[in-house]
Amino acid sequence: MASQIRKPLVELFSRKRALLFDLDGTLVDSSSCHEDAFKYAMQQHAPHLLPGFVYESVKGLRTDDVFRNLKVSDDSLIEKLTGEKQASYRQLVRAGAVKAFPHVRELLALLKQRGYGMSIVTSASRRSATSILNNLDLVQFFQVVVTGEDVAKAKPAPDGYLACIEQMRIEKEIALVVEDAVSGVQAGKAAGLEVIAVNNPELEDTNEYVGTIADLHETFLTEVEP
Repeated sequence: MASQIRKPLVELFSRKRALLFDLDGTLVDSSSCHEDAFKYAMQQHAPHLLPGFVYESVKGLRTDDVFRNLKVSDDSLIEKLTGEKQASYRQLVRAGAVKAFPHVRELLALLKQRGYGMSIVTSASRRSATSILNNLDLVQFFQVVVTGEDVAKAKPAPDGYLACIEQMRIEKEIALVVEDAVSGVQAGKAAGLEVIAVNNPELEDTNEYVGTIADLHETFLTEVEP
């Protein structure tokens, strides 16, 4: 990681005591599985949507909101597509297709050891998020898990992050959001929180981008004081 990023990142972490992580694309490498699950659902129920589907453009959104973005207005079709997509995705999780990014477990263990409070704020369903966290044995690290089902409006709305702050009973000033998608960065900022972005080359030119989760682990291991 470039030193011009590392120095302010170290200072930022020194001011924070709570970390609010996105899940998919941030801690776990699941983008290809989500894309495949969306495409499978469309193939089964709405193949006309496939030519206009670009996963990167809807990354981080709640599943039903993705289909609304694709101009699906029939609520029963949205429900059918959403159910099919989520079931397909959970099948991939059970099959072991979703992996944690390198050094995620080490980073989370180090953060926990140093006294940071940690939570998850995801657009995923509760069932899908729980499946991932349990399957990868990550659930132990998090105080609160806020899912897309827990809020009226999912990312890029701030509802999830605001709900998490309330449930953690913390002030915004000590919280830091860690995201990978544009919609997540927007959600964190809309909640009045500081945000960093990881893993997504599409965000490399933004002020929030700090590299990969592995880069974050290296910085925290070597330069952030315990």
